[in-house]
Amino acid sequence: MIKDISIVTGILAAALFLQTTFIYHYLGIYSVIPDLALLLLVFFSVQQGSIVGQFSGFLAGIVLSMLGNGFPMGFFSIAYLTIGYLFGIGKGNIFFDPLLIPLLVGLFSTIIRNFIMFLVNWVFQLGHPLEDFFGLSLLIESLYNGILAIPVFASASWIKTKLMRGRRGFHG
Repeated sequence: MIKDISIVTGILAAALFLQTTFIYHYLGIYSVIPDLALLLLVFFSVQQGSIVGQFSGFLAGIVLSMLGNGFPMGFFSIAYLTIGYLFGIGKGNIFFDPLLIPLLVGLFSTIIRNFIMFLVNWVFQLGHPLEDFFGLSLLIESLYNGILAIPVFASASWIKTKLMRGRRGFHG
């Protein structure tokens, strides 16, 4: 379990680095970038379960908060931890086909993440306007994540087979 959390967290940290450097500068549409870390978190949460999803999401959220986005430390940890949990409880119940399910999961995970971030903003009275969470940028990012989820999930599936070996013995 600790090995799985370490591998997933490392992959998410690499995705965040890629997201804040290369993707931000070259693949942004109207200054909206896809959330590669969110897509990978959702994939690995569904594959590995809610405990791996929660820990990896929390640690990825800390890394994202340290990168500084105008939100307080831990803001993204709450959102990513919750996403990791919610999609992790789908382990064994969500099966990815090559196109439709990744597209839908990419769309809905972005909307759910923004809703969680809005709730945290509202509960802690952080003062960010509603448009930061539910504006045109959400539509663009949701579509972007939905389309990008198809190759990301295929790549993550390949990475999972190479880095994460199944356990021997009982699987229960």
